[in-house]
Amino acid sequence: MLHEQVALVSGGGDGVGRAISLRLAREGVRVIVVDRDAGAAEETARIIRSSGRAADAWGIERNDAASTREVVAQVVERYRRLDVVVDNDVLAGGVSLEGNPVSYWRQVADRPFVGLKRWSESALPVMLRQGGGLITLLAPMTSAVVRDEIAIRFAGAAAHPGRWLVSRRPARVRINCICPGWIETPDVRRALQALPAQDRGRLPYPPPATMILPRQLASLVILLTRHEEIAGRVVAWPDEGAWQL
Repeated sequence: MLHEQVALVSGGGDGVGRAISLRLAREGVRVIVVDRDAGAAEETARIIRSSGRAADAWGIERNDAASTREVVAQVVERYRRLDVVVDNDVLAGGVSLEGNPVSYWRQVADRPFVGLKRWSESALPVMLRQGGGLITLLAPMTSAVVRDEIAIRFAGAAAHPGRWLVSRRPARVRINCICPGWIETPDVRRALQALPAQDRGRLPYPPPATMILPRQLASLVILLTRHEEIAGRVVAWPDEGAWQL
């Protein structure tokens, strides 16, 4: 089903993005690895190619609408299609747990919608023309309150035609948002270790003893990519070790 499809993974240079890129490649997908660290993107692509799979790397200077349009245009010009977009760049610029947690978590809640607007303006028209596609947005490390707000706002964004250039599931284009909670990455571990003890109690919710692994998140992305019957705009999060869809 996924063989010979073309997928673009933003923030694919390491961590979660690399895990998702590698897993998509195992499924036979040609992966376009996009990252502001061009060397990291190329390393992910090199790992994929070393296993006999197809991958390319793109370094971008800025994570903005113009850069997104440019990379989508280049992908479509070269491969004539774009089937899957995974926006893993919602926490671009690193993990920051210091300062005002309320302000920080508000940014976490907002960023999937920035990504939705950006990809809706660039990738969605391509997918509509070709008759289908999938856009998956990641919103990690959300508290229960912020997670619920994402669910409400994401449903609202899908329900208002034109607001994000998405209204329903047109021409089999699916839009998903994943809220996976805390993810076990070196950046997150370093941020937690550097966080002053007095600030830990101000976090919306503490990280669990066992965090979600990047490979587990990659498995969920594959699940959403494989199964078209999981209609668009799914908000998913782990509950007692199982993904809830």
